[in-house]
Amino acid sequence: MTLPKAFGDFSAVAQQYLLRPRYSPTLMSHLINDVQREYPEALFADIGAGTGAIAWTLVENGLSGFAVEPDSEMIRAGQRSDEGSASLEWLKGTGEGTGLPDESIDWVLYGSSFHWTDFRGAISETLRILRPGGFITILYLLTDLEHDPIHIEIENIIRATAPGLRRARAPVMALIPSLEPALIECQGLEPPIQLRSSQKIPMTAELYYNYWRTSHDIPSQLGQADWEDLLAKIRDTYLRRSPESIRFQTLAWHSRKR
Repeated sequence: MTLPKAFGDFSAVAQQYLLRPRYSPTLMSHLINDVQREYPEALFADIGAGTGAIAWTLVENGLSGFAVEPDSEMIRAGQRSDEGSASLEWLKGTGEGTGLPDESIDWVLYGSSFHWTDFRGAISETLRILRPGGFITILYLLTDLEHDPIHIEIENIIRATAPGLRRARAPVMALIPSLEPALIECQGLEPPIQLRSSQKIPMTAELYYNYWRTSHDIPSQLGQADWEDLLAKIRDTYLRRSPESIRFQTLAWHSRKR
């Protein structure tokens, strides 16, 4: 098992990302319907696309667009999964520099990636590439640490095993309370609406184990032996509890260009 070299290094976990849970189908359907009322054949840009979890959901619903991602290994993993689809084009870029033409996109999405950007730079780039009246949606898929007993127990195991770790969730949770007020202050955007959807996802022990193997934060701070030991504890906890499903939450902030 190759470990991430640093916090935020996704190259080593790109292949495992293909099996991560997808965003809430209920919430995604609501968003797609809202956008398609205005743009039936909306052209999208999924920014910070990873391996394309959001992009493929949109393609499966008849849309076409671009997956913009800065990590080359994530792009390669996403491209290998597309089977030559003509509806999705992969681009190497960032939230502050997508490489897309001015006013060329109907819908910009950030899936669990907006906290990696410079807020002003990303919003400026979004407004540049969006057509007038185009949509922007910022989404996060999070483990439900309020209601899911397995997630809660495993987080306690992590804190007890390796206290003081820098966690990937921390900057996301710091962003969430300030995101809506910050978007409201953007003169080029309409006030956003916020959506939330909880879902129970059936997962085998292997899929749940794979979910944790996609972590970049913990293994980049632990040695190989300590990370493998922690993964074993996670798998043992899952097998002992043997749940029918695991709870996740999808959060979204949805707005339009004025």
